[in-house]
Amino acid sequence: MIVTSEVIILNSKKFGDTSKIVSVFSKDYGKISMIAKGSRLPKNKFASSLEPLSISNFNFYLKPNTDLYLLSKSEISKKILKIYKSPEHLSAGFMLIETISKTQLNKIPNFELYDLLSDTIGFLNDLKNNPNSLVIFFFCQFVKIMGFELNLIDIDDNKQALTNIIIDTGNVLINEKSYHNKIFKMNNEIANKLYEISCSNLDSIENIELNKNEFTILNNFFSVYFSYHLDFSFVLKSGLYF
Repeated sequence: MIVTSEVIILNSKKFGDTSKIVSVFSKDYGKISMIAKGSRLPKNKFASSLEPLSISNFNFYLKPNTDLYLLSKSEISKKILKIYKSPEHLSAGFMLIETISKTQLNKIPNFELYDLLSDTIGFLNDLKNNPNSLVIFFFCQFVKIMGFELNLIDIDDNKQALTNIIIDTGNVLINEKSYHNKIFKMNNEIANKLYEISCSNLDSIENIELNKNEFTILNNFFSVYFSYHLDFSFVLKSGLYF
């Protein structure tokens, strides 16, 4: 049976002399893989619709009891050419799709998460300034959808103090005498930026700037936070230019 679905390209690898195996996050079927025969030939019918971060419409053969489907036809659904013109934007985009690739099980659709990824990639394509805040925004929305949302309302306004975030609950530690095995420390200025980002929407996120050091600290926090709640070591290989 041939089916149609919008997909976001996560990654691809060579298969044989002329083909690719493409991993995608599909709106209707979740994370799946398929073979695109002849896609590495100079002239092929798939063109740029198989590039990572592309948002494309796929026609493919849906067969039961298989983990590798056959791609019949594909075409670009939303153009994201601007992302590829900026190393910083491209690196940010790769962090988004690597997060999905690492965390989502095969063949389990998540419509809310798909819309978040699609909307964030589209916004990244039009974003003029540095995309650090957008990546952190995506992480904040991701944890809401996955069921381990942060609760940062109790952050102190004192910029000289430290904020302790409890890893298992996502809450701010208020009583310093209480014992928690897993906490992450960051200065209050960065913690307040994290709180501001978590409360923002896409239209306002570019007004919040994160420098390289701030982004590194927040990225390290989410690496620890994701690792605890997803029960595996979560380290992104993307982010080279940040």
